[in-house]
Amino acid sequence: MNRNTRKRTRKALLNFSKREHDELAAALRDGRIRAVLREEMCREKVPQVEPGEEMGGKRRRSVRGPSTGEAQVGGEGQVEQAGGSVPGTDTQVQDADGLGGDETRVPQDGDFEQDGAHMDVDNDEASHGPTAQIQEDMGAQVVRTLVEEVSSLTPEQMRDFLLATLEENKRLKQDLEIKERELAVKQEHILQLQNYVAVASAGFNRS
Repeated sequence: MNRNTRKRTRKALLNFSKREHDELAAALRDGRIRAVLREEMCREKVPQVEPGEEMGGKRRRSVRGPSTGEAQVGGEGQVEQAGGSVPGTDTQVQDADGLGGDETRVPQDGDFEQDGAHMDVDNDEASHGPTAQIQEDMGAQVVRTLVEEVSSLTPEQMRDFLLATLEENKRLKQDLEIKERELAVKQEHILQLQNYVAVASAGFNRS
C-alpha cells in the first residue's frame, strides 16, 4: 500500500463513529471482513455473458452436419442460425432439433441439461450473507471505502493495519478527553475571576 492510499484509509477510519468502530472490531474478530473481500474479488472475476449465451449453467447441444465435423451451437432445441445452412454442407436447417434433411441423430450423453448443473450467477451477492450484515451495521459506503482502500493487502496485513489504526484513534480520543478536562478547569478559573471582578466592582461603586 502506498503512502497516499494509507493516508486516505487512515482518514476514513478516523471518521468512524464509536458504534462503527465497535462493529468493525467485531467483524475483524469473526472474519466477516475477509468474507467481504472474498465476495468483492469473486464478483470482479465473474465472467461476462456474451450475446447469444444463456445464463443458468445450461449446456448447449452440439449439432454436427451430415458430412463434416463442424458443430453449430444451439439452445434448447434451437440453432443459432435458424434457416441457414450448416457450414461445409448443402444441407438446410429445417427441423426443430437442428438436423437437416431426413437424417436422424441418436441423442448422446451430455446433449441435455443434467440435474444439479444449474448454476445461476448472482451479481447481487451483497443482498444476503455476511456482506449484508456489515452493510446494515456500518453502512454500505463505509464498507465500499474500506474494501477499495485495503483490497491490495492480505487478510492478515489488513487486520494488523486496522487494529493499529483503531489503537491510534483510541489514543487520540484519550488525548481529546484530557484536553476537554483541562478546558473545563480553565473555564472554572475564568468564572472565579469574573466573580472577583464583580465583587470588586460592587465594592468600588459603594465607596
